[in-house]
Amino acid sequence: MSTIPAQPAEEAKPNPQPPVRKRRSWIKSLILAFIVFLAGSVAGGAGTLLFVHRHLADFIRNPHEAPQKIIPILKRRLGLDPEQTAKIETIIREHHRNLQEIRYETTPRVRTEIDAIQTEVADVLNPDQRELWNRRMTQLTDFWFPTLPPPPHQTPPPPHP
Repeated sequence: MSTIPAQPAEEAKPNPQPPVRKRRSWIKSLILAFIVFLAGSVAGGAGTLLFVHRHLADFIRNPHEAPQKIIPILKRRLGLDPEQTAKIETIIREHHRNLQEIRYETTPRVRTEIDAIQTEVADVLNPDQRELWNRRMTQLTDFWFPTLPPPPHQTPPPPHP
């Protein structure tokens, strides 16, 4: 009988090379970071526009209501006591009246300049461009320079043509 020496079972030999890992290209990381940055910028811009349109526009359109809105905000954010609130309210109301007077004095001059810009630019444009320009300018001026309510102690200014 022939005897064949028993061979030891082959053991799994460790692979001398580590498994190949796919490396993410730095370009892909850069593009992903840019996309995230761009999305954040768009979201931030949209949020700012909404804030301006909803809150700041309200102050512009209803300037007489500003002190009533400002005082509670200051009281809450600064933790004012009743005495401080009363003093600050007096200060805000007095200066708000002064600011309103300045606004009533300067708004007609500002509107005149804006109207001049609108007219002079429109003269350079073709009819289609002129229509678009005038529509956009009207929207902008109606938003940022609405007809002011009359000052409490005066008659209203004539409406802007």
